[in-house]
Amino acid sequence: MIPRAKDGRRSRLDRTSFGLGLNLGALEARMMLTASTISGYVYQDTNGDGLYGAGDRPIAGSPIQLVNSAKMVVGSTTTDASGKYQFSSDGTVQGTPGAQTQTLSFPATPTNFTKSATISQFDPSLGTLTSVDVTFAGTLSSDIKVESRDANPMTVVGHAEGTLVTQAPGIADLMLRPTSTVTFPASAYDGQADFGGTSGKDFGAVTASDSKTVTLTTPGDLAAYTGTGTVPFSVGAASTSAAAGPGNLLSEISSTGEATVNVVYHYLPQSDLKPGRYSIVQTAQPNGFLQGSNSRGGVVLPRSAGVDTIPVTLADSDLTDNNFGELLPAAAAPPPPAAPLPSSSLSGSVYLDANNNGARDPNEFGIATVNVTLRGRDNSNRPVMLTSTTDAYGVYQFNNLRPGQYTITKSQPNAFRSGQETIGSQGGQASRNRFSRVVLRDNTQGVNYNFGEQARPNCSLASVLARVDRGLPLRSNLGPNLQRYLPGLVVYNTQHPRRR
Repeated sequence: MIPRAKDGRRSRLDRTSFGLGLNLGALEARMMLTASTISGYVYQDTNGDGLYGAGDRPIAGSPIQLVNSAKMVVGSTTTDASGKYQFSSDGTVQGTPGAQTQTLSFPATPTNFTKSATISQFDPSLGTLTSVDVTFAGTLSSDIKVESRDANPMTVVGHAEGTLVTQAPGIADLMLRPTSTVTFPASAYDGQADFGGTSGKDFGAVTASDSKTVTLTTPGDLAAYTGTGTVPFSVGAASTSAAAGPGNLLSEISSTGEATVNVVYHYLPQSDLKPGRYSIVQTAQPNGFLQGSNSRGGVVLPRSAGVDTIPVTLADSDLTDNNFGELLPAAAAPPPPAAPLPSSSLSGSVYLDANNNGARDPNEFGIATVNVTLRGRDNSNRPVMLTSTTDAYGVYQFNNLRPGQYTITKSQPNAFRSGQETIGSQGGQASRNRFSRVVLRDNTQGVNYNFGEQARPNCSLASVLARVDRGLPLRSNLGPNLQRYLPGLVVYNTQHPRRR
């Protein structure tokens, strides 16, 4: 109980009486972390020893990826003009600010008291600490009892009040002054000092609360809260609760204090590469080069020729000289001599087979301007499709053919109907207007694939003349000759005016 002086003065709280004894110099030193890097080179290994040295040429623009143990790509880059690549951060880390909260609780304890506790420092591997919010909240609770001993009535006033203070790195004194007031109209003393009746009162627990927040942002303050150790906090409470009135007053007061310290770490997530296993992957081979041997820290990796991955384990130091060696391909062998041009051919004729014996007799004329098509596949399995037209003597020919199997097809000329087809020198199968399965060998001339034609009944003279060759004796004896080759053809006297 801290009684109020009769003159109404209150005793001043001496902050030194808390005896917090907080030694800020005793804080554990902050563990300073620096980002570790993974780097290397892509180069032309001129002497083929698998190590990057004098005389080797750097290769720029080679794409490189860094993959973590979870098979996630954490970084991508390309080599610079010196052939170098480097990774120092994890691209999968989001840049959204984070927060961590820790709370210290000091339960209700009779005043006056001093207590200490610690919280964990901010782990710098999570990121960069940007600020610390410290919220100090406290409550004083005073059980106040009063009894008027005066002969006259009076008003009694009770005050629940005091001071709570916390100290921590960056916080010299964060002080709370909670206060609460109660009153009682007391009669003249009723003769019983029992804190009851008409002259006494038991107010019970009278509480008063307060809170304050401070934010720490200076580098020195943040350094004290960063590391792998702890941060000490000390809390003290003292009560100045009292009761007063204009006359004689008996009072009995007992007080407790309780507090919480809430600490929030605000930080930017750490994107530095974390210790662990990684794979460095060359995602594309430089143009014009073959994959050589890889090296790690100046040592050639065994069985790395033709491999595009270098496994590494990152600790707390840089990993350098993780190098990809590249080789120029051997000079190409001279090309083989060019193959000779194909020298095989297929030929035949389309003619008027007057006697329909399947053979072109000396006096049987050829049919000109007939379309003939050659189709098939050569010995390289390439498709062949060629066209030709019979000349004035009814002859067609396909030259510069490779060995293969072919089909010869003709179109049907006007004024004629299909006669007999004669298979030529390379064999095959004959059908109407077609020779199929003709097998042609190298340096071979397939000849006499002839199509015999018959004149259509009542064909016109103009139609026949448009197709016959120039070897037919058609001068003054035109009529007799045509009648000889075309039995049944009627030739009218062109001088007769009726022309039937």
